[in-house]
Amino acid sequence: MKKFSPPQMKEVSFPTPHTPHPTPHTPHPTPCPREKLFAANPSYSPAIAPRAIDAIACSVARGR
Repeated sequence: MKKFSPPQMKEVSFPTPHTPHPTPHTPHPTPCPREKLFAANPSYSPAIAPRAIDAIACSVARGR
């Protein structure tokens, strides 16, 4: 009589909360020259949230 052996199981992976998921890369807009930043916002203060202010001032300078 043949010896019984269970079928071979294939390893399957499921995403978990800790599995890194690829995200589409969003290219950053081209940097805005500082001269335009100051021209668009004369009250620009680099001490207050510099990235946010840069983004807002750059948008204004570009006319968006």
